[in-house]
Amino acid sequence: MLGAFAALAEPKAQAAVVLSNLDASTAGNASLDSGHWMAQAFTTGNDAASYSLVSVNLLFGQGNNPSNTMQVFLYDDAGGMPGSQITNGLLDSGLGQWVNAGTYSATPYSGQPITLSAATTYWLLVKAYNSTGSYAWAYTSSAAFAATDGWSVSPTTTWASSTNQGGSWVVGSGQPQQFSVEVATTPAPILAPPTIYKFPKYTTAPKIIIRGIIFVSGCYVQYAVGKQTAKFRGVKNGAKWKIILKLEFGRNIFYFRVVDPSTGRISKVKKIIIFRF
Repeated sequence: MLGAFAALAEPKAQAAVVLSNLDASTAGNASLDSGHWMAQAFTTGNDAASYSLVSVNLLFGQGNNPSNTMQVFLYDDAGGMPGSQITNGLLDSGLGQWVNAGTYSATPYSGQPITLSAATTYWLLVKAYNSTGSYAWAYTSSAAFAATDGWSVSPTTTWASSTNQGGSWVVGSGQPQQFSVEVATTPAPILAPPTIYKFPKYTTAPKIIIRGIIFVSGCYVQYAVGKQTAKFRGVKNGAKWKIILKLEFGRNIFYFRVVDPSTGRISKVKKIIIFRF
């Protein structure tokens, strides 16, 4: 009976790369050691919801025998330079030594999602702790990047460099560090099922009127009986609706839900049973 609703199940969050310049030609490498940290700015997209960070990927060149590990962080923006580490902003701990050239991935170390606000600038910051040797974070001279939903790399405030472990920063434009960001968009909340007014459980009538109300603007009620479905529009908050149902003798089962045509969201199904004698 519920098969008629299967095609429009509640959508799930999906992970996707939303910003990347990894395909750009590499112009050189920024050397990272215990006294030299690098940060790269990016701006999130214009989704009405927030974003949940899945991972970041960084392109590294050949390192110079670093003696210790490094860590990747997410910082907020403070007047066009790295500000403070955001909540759960450590992306990995003890990443090992990314000595060989290649693309490396870092995920939230806490295991908890890192929520990124829409249309907000953040800094991807790499800290090295080696006393000797260095790492090599690749950068490009190209301003090109692949992005969706309005994500971007700022052409005016691109990277920041600190030679005193974040005590002060030199900010530059152009030649951004090479990286990508993968997120899962925060799923929209589940719609509430339709409100149905009181109805008789038993009746001798061949037809019955079911009445209810929709609390979400722009949505409509859909019902199913047997293999038949019909749509009933509700274009205002609190829009009242009614459905005339034909009853067979014996047990009649009806299924109701709310559908949001603009997003594809669907409420849980509400079932009612009416007996006709």
